[in-house]
Amino acid sequence: MLSRSEQFDPDRAFGWIDFAARRSVIIAVSGGSDSTALLIAFKHWIEHTHRNLRIICVTVDHGLRPASAAEARHVATLCARLGVAHRTCLWVGDKPETGIAAAAREARYALLAEAARDEGTDIILTGHTANDQAETVHMRRARGHHADHPRGLAGMARMTLFDGEDWIVRPLLDTRRETLRDVLTNHGVEWIEDPTNEDENFERVGVRKLLTEDCQLEELCAAAGDVAGRRTEFAGEAASLIARHGTLISTGLVRLDQDFYGKDTARMDAVRTILACAGGAKQLADRSRASILMDRLRKGRSCLSGCLAARTKDGLHFCRERRSGGELSFADGIFDGRYRISSDAVAAGWSLQLPDTIDAEVNRKLSPLALTAAKMEPELVSPGNSGGPDIARKPQIQRYLAPFDHFLPEFDLKLAAAAAVMFGRKPYPPPPAGA
Repeated sequence: MLSRSEQFDPDRAFGWIDFAARRSVIIAVSGGSDSTALLIAFKHWIEHTHRNLRIICVTVDHGLRPASAAEARHVATLCARLGVAHRTCLWVGDKPETGIAAAAREARYALLAEAARDEGTDIILTGHTANDQAETVHMRRARGHHADHPRGLAGMARMTLFDGEDWIVRPLLDTRRETLRDVLTNHGVEWIEDPTNEDENFERVGVRKLLTEDCQLEELCAAAGDVAGRRTEFAGEAASLIARHGTLISTGLVRLDQDFYGKDTARMDAVRTILACAGGAKQLADRSRASILMDRLRKGRSCLSGCLAARTKDGLHFCRERRSGGELSFADGIFDGRYRISSDAVAAGWSLQLPDTIDAEVNRKLSPLALTAAKMEPELVSPGNSGGPDIARKPQIQRYLAPFDHFLPEFDLKLAAAAAVMFGRKPYPPPPAGA
């Protein structure tokens, strides 16, 4: 149920978040009504509940509008008046000519995460509202998401793990924007109106002007909640199947045992997850394509999501597909969406690439599938200054799960945890949700 103006309850909005083990929290504040209300409401709430919790307000200046610097200063002035620490983070460097909104979003979360690490916390509060949730679901419906495809229509999660370390927490997803503006009015606090909110060249602005009735928000947010529940349920069932039937039998080669085969929703979600993780794909394949792959596996093998899947007398096997020609990508420390090394190692000149050859003895002992998997496993390439100090600090290669390691919504936590165990990735940190 959405909270109306007269029903806003800070305990309901913030009380479920676990701050007990944390000394500080980041709040992302642009100066608009939603994030400013988040700051005001949260500060008043912790004065009665968590007096030792330090707030660090962070404003990301994307440098995309002439007024952005002045807006950041406006937030800094408000924070000074409130006695709250503030920092402005600048998005520097060249900006893309297309996809600017997505690029800005990536930059914003990266800068917020950097601020969180600097301040010794893993919680970033954002001011996303019920209006934002309704707009998101509406846009995804328009793009062809269907009710039987629960991933996109679940909307935004209350908690999302960013880059495996920092939790983006959205405590106001059940709160209307009008409620938050009432909070600001009651406290005599002004907010900034972003002129891009009137620019209908942006998809979200056009949708926002369509969704003006309370009943529309109610319907879209309720639908998101229903789908989120189903997505979480399916993820839990798929996680149990992976834990029960999945095994990493050699480097890069996963097996699902003979008892696994089937095409119900949970089994298909398990297969889609393994395909994406083994193939380095950022998104799970749609269910119809995964269903076709399962049919083809009755006759032997097929490929999807960059992954080779094969059926043998021992079960279903999955490994990175081998294609002729072309180099697999290595960027920002991530190789082919499957392995990563630290940014410090990249800066020191280390990289990852496929091996030129496979040891003859290893070649002789491996099965054809295991050999295919082995040939797709990267090895470290040392910096050019051979023998220098950086060589002595050989970095660790870490397993990277492309569908989960960048943005992991709470809906998929159990599924991601099961995949992490099977692929040998370190566990994901627990979400900051109280009992």
